[in-house]
Amino acid sequence: ANMSHEIRTPMNVIIGMTDLAMDGSLSQEQEEYLTMAKDSAYSLLGLLNDILDISKIEARKLTLHPAFFDFPRFLNGLAELFHMRVADVPAVDFQMILPPVLPAQVFGDEKRLRQICINLLSNAVKFTPAGHVIFRIAILPQVEHDGTDSLHADLSPLGESRKVRIEIEDTGIGMNTAQLERIFLPFEQVGDLGMQAQGTGLGLAIAKDLVATMAGTLTVQSEPGVGSLFAVDVTLPVTWSAGAPLVALSPATQPPLHPGEHVNTPVVAGAPPVLPDKDELSLLLDLSMKGELRRLAVYAQELGRRDDALTPFARQLCGLADAFEEEAIRALLIDAHERAADGNSVKTPHHRSV
Repeated sequence: ANMSHEIRTPMNVIIGMTDLAMDGSLSQEQEEYLTMAKDSAYSLLGLLNDILDISKIEARKLTLHPAFFDFPRFLNGLAELFHMRVADVPAVDFQMILPPVLPAQVFGDEKRLRQICINLLSNAVKFTPAGHVIFRIAILPQVEHDGTDSLHADLSPLGESRKVRIEIEDTGIGMNTAQLERIFLPFEQVGDLGMQAQGTGLGLAIAKDLVATMAGTLTVQSEPGVGSLFAVDVTLPVTWSAGAPLVALSPATQPPLHPGEHVNTPVVAGAPPVLPDKDELSLLLDLSMKGELRRLAVYAQELGRRDDALTPFARQLCGLADAFEEEAIRALLIDAHERAADGNSVKTPHHRSV
């Protein structure tokens, strides 16, 4: 955890300060330079995250943090992300196929499940120069080893357990048998040199290990020149909404892939505000120790203007910056390792004399 903090914090500072610089008055050339710097910083941060993850997995130090999370909102975020990613590739069409009814909540590690989906989808988009990338979800009964349906037998205190199947299908370059045998090995890359240069070869290895950590399975079928199908099966407790529709689906804008299946994108409103997590709290501490809290407060004010939900947090930061400048307080100590030390606790700080 300490190594993760030491590596990630400088990159978060670079990204944050680049954002601040881009909010100023810039020439077109300066804006292009800063955009390139920011994109490169995000790429390096992604590489660092992958290396840290694979190191923790190999050392058996990776810990899951399961909790109930909003499943329709989870899917909606993935749909929005990859619709944007393929927007600049007219020859590739991204589709999401959902069952008629979705669980309201799923009990699992949302961050790691999202990481699995993003790694698999990113791989599909990367190796699909034309055609489609399809993200398909199915909620299936959990089946015992004797083949019987255990849906009603397995009612844990967390809810009924269901098999969640996630399929990512693409019409990309595909893989032969020899490539399939190596595809989940760390740092292995398949494809031509141009495509290999875009990644590290860790995404699929991390996805495979994360699925195994969840006691699930990740399989792949592929044919050169036809495409690939990756399938994730994980058994997770689910809850169902009482009465109201579980998810609002927009009308299909493309022909059904199979009879009875419709291509839909979930539309979910009312997402709660995202407040800084422990890494951002570490960033707060580091910046304040260097006299940069005022600049961070200005950045937070701008975020508050863009999103009303962040306004209270921005005001707290500005108040802290004023207090530092007036020497009303001389230090701000945040225990980033404390379980309760997250953005929700920092936005309403408590004062204590010692």
